[in-house]
Amino acid sequence: MIKDVVFLPPAADVERLLAQARAELFSIALIASGDGSDAALEPVRRLRAQAAQLPIIVLGPVDAEAEQRARAAADNTHVAYLVQPLSPAALQQALVAAR
Repeated sequence: MIKDVVFLPPAADVERLLAQARAELFSIALIASGDGSDAALEPVRRLRAQAAQLPIIVLGPVDAEAEQRARAAADNTHVAYLVQPLSPAALQQALVAAR
């Protein structure tokens, strides 16, 4: 069951995110990766380091290389990758894949 979802834009306050994750204020994170660059994926890396089992959905560009970087940033664990435009079916698949 999903308790809450937190959406983080690329320029998110990572320290606030980590504090919320430690306090278990949400059960899944949806993180926009912006351009998919390594710098934009820093929230994914830091969150994974603090919350190893937390499901993460990364919203990124339609780019296989960007998807691989996002999956690597999350250690390929409890992570799903979504591209725009979003569809309800794609979001449902991502929720299942990230768990």
